Amino acid sequence: MSSNKQKPESTSFHSSVNCIPVLRSSFQRPAPSSTKAQEQSGSVYPNLTEEITTFLADKIPTPLDHLGIDTYNGSLRLSIEVMTALIFGNQKKSKGTPAEISIPIDPTTKNPLISPAMIKGMISNAYERLTASRFRAFGEHNATLTYRADPAAALELVPVRLNDKYDQGTHRGKLLYGPRRALYAKLLTHETDGDEENKKRLPLLKDSPVWNKLQHGKLIDFMAKKIEDSYIVTQIKAREDKVYSQLNIPDWVTNSDSEETAHTGWFYSTTPDHILKAGKSIFDSKLSERIFFNDQPSNCEEIEIDPVVAETYDQIIWSYSYDSTDPTSKIPTKPSRFVIDRAGNKDIDPINHSGLLAYARLNGRKVVELMPTQVGRRNYSRSPRSLARAQGVLPVVDAFEASPADHIFGFTSNDTQRPSDQSNRQASHLRGRITISAVDTSGVTPKDIRLDLRPLLEPKTNSARRFLTDASGHTISGRPRPGYYSKGDFLGAASYGFRRGDAGIKKKGDGRLDYATLASYEKEQSEENPRRQEKTNQDIYSTAISWIPRSSTFQCTLHFEGLRKEELWTLLWVLDSKLLGRYAQKEQHLPDSNQKDGKVPDEGYLRMGMGKPLGLGVVRTSFSALSCIKTASPNNSNVFGLVDDYKALKGCLGVIDPEIDELNEDWKEEFFKDAEDFYQVLSNTPWCKAFLRSCLGYPGSTDVRYMTLSENQQNNKTESDGKIKSGRGQAPRPLAADNWDEALKIPKKPN
Repeated sequence: MSSNKQKPESTSFHSSVNCIPVLRSSFQRPAPSSTKAQEQSGSVYPNLTEEITTFLADKIPTPLDHLGIDTYNGSLRLSIEVMTALIFGNQKKSKGTPAEISIPIDPTTKNPLISPAMIKGMISNAYERLTASRFRAFGEHNATLTYRADPAAALELVPVRLNDKYDQGTHRGKLLYGPRRALYAKLLTHETDGDEENKKRLPLLKDSPVWNKLQHGKLIDFMAKKIEDSYIVTQIKAREDKVYSQLNIPDWVTNSDSEETAHTGWFYSTTPDHILKAGKSIFDSKLSERIFFNDQPSNCEEIEIDPVVAETYDQIIWSYSYDSTDPTSKIPTKPSRFVIDRAGNKDIDPINHSGLLAYARLNGRKVVELMPTQVGRRNYSRSPRSLARAQGVLPVVDAFEASPADHIFGFTSNDTQRPSDQSNRQASHLRGRITISAVDTSGVTPKDIRLDLRPLLEPKTNSARRFLTDASGHTISGRPRPGYYSKGDFLGAASYGFRRGDAGIKKKGDGRLDYATLASYEKEQSEENPRRQEKTNQDIYSTAISWIPRSSTFQCTLHFEGLRKEELWTLLWVLDSKLLGRYAQKEQHLPDSNQKDGKVPDEGYLRMGMGKPLGLGVVRTSFSALSCIKTASPNNSNVFGLVDDYKALKGCLGVIDPEIDELNEDWKEEFFKDAEDFYQVLSNTPWCKAFLRSCLGYPGSTDVRYMTLSENQQNNKTESDGKIKSGRGQAPRPLAADNWDEALKIPKKPN
């Protein structure tokens, strides 16, 4: 028996980036009052009571000057304990050096300075997720996104030329088929020599005079041989010339018995002219350019092409562009002729579509997409904004659109299309009902040990598998990429996973995590590419000069005003890690969870600061000194309210009569007992289930990390027919699914 250990056929990990489903359509209809009505309404969550459905739905907020009978006011003392290193603060960046981050210090107290807005943002984010509220911020995202297609997808593309007056309104084009519907002829620029292990690329047309006649987009005459399924160009001439120019072609073409035939076509080159003349190419496997046939009138089908389709071409061209003035913009080493330098501009110059040559993707006889290359970027069918609009998650524009989080944290409409009259402006602004005091950090001592952090990957909306869900809250794992961002898809809210054991109560240390370090990243890169020698570009990572260690605790006072009971229940849920853990459906469904952290803790944690995808900024929340009073009480009620204090001149908002507060103790006990049913029902919805599990963290010792480049490449592999290969196309496990804690397994690249 061999003693050699076999390498694993796949890699296992939990994704550090996942999503919380936001399924707002589930409760935008009135809750059915009977089982029969539920069946007729098609409600996905029939267990939601009418009371909860009304709470979750969009509606006009109650004015702040209105004293509602069933609303509550008060305050509490919020305590936040750091569980993994907390990094935030001032950033200093110089070109060629990493960004340096340091904790700000209050010049008067010499204590760390934590902004109340930072605390409020953390609470608001959690509240939004528990209530499936609208996104409170959303970029333009009007354009459809692009993705890099697998080479197998090139088989379905057809050459096309738009009408010479396309931009003047003649929205037609011709599909350019050749003999027997051949797609194009190949003009060979390189040949290969040697066996598979020592294969060399030899230029065929370096400094050749034929480049004076071959210009991208120009109509030329050419001779070609049909060898197997391909037409290989052997001679070319300008249309006005009488004599052909012989090309330098490989022996296998010269020696072929195939007959040379005459054709006319459009020269189409993705390689810039100067690179062609130098005998080089834009990537190693590229051996030819194309000529689109134009001499088969019966095969050149004229077809309508919608201007919206032409815009898909523009979006792909923009996606290839870069900004040479931006140090973070990736500048390609061998750009194709379609790569444009924006040079400080946000947009590229308008593209002339008249006479444009491109590749077309067809759906039946309809052109649905235009693209500049066979292999490269492609457009999804819908933009993120169009999905968000259909989903009802765009930020509030009018008051009647206010979702639960907007009601208590306030909103300001930034919609530029809104009429400017005063009444509309009043309807699109609301001050929040939550205020937070200055943060007491007197017990916090920052660490001054420098931490070089692994590069943080910018969230990319075109990473659709991580951010799209279906109507059940499950991710779109296994779906072919052209089907992403389709009608019926839902945008999820970003969630950052962590390993439960790294943040557990029994964990020792100062909260630093190995995976978050630059050293871990460089080790990973060397394993990905053993020949890699260069050091990491200092412009792409950050260094924490100071940071807050594990077990540090800081406090603040939170005031609330005019909250309905469901709003107060949800707020207190967010602020109590024990409550977050108690209602999380955390049972594991794997026999091999490999748990080493003992009993599953009944606590759920929130996130603050930088480095969330790296497992940093995990915090535990708790509250004390809760003082709560109703705004007003119904007649004949034994519950005292704030209005009673006003009438008796014994108290006001923020100052409660101690005698009345003591008399309300029985009412408070009943109030929190009623909350249990509310928590139980809501925690069964996909969005709450997913959020609460994200607060728990993943069990066991499996790594929680980004997908590596090689894993991403393997995960995107398709078959020759464009279908996803077996075991590929995986998305992070849906946090709302039974197998949420099951590790991803990505097949390894064959040796």
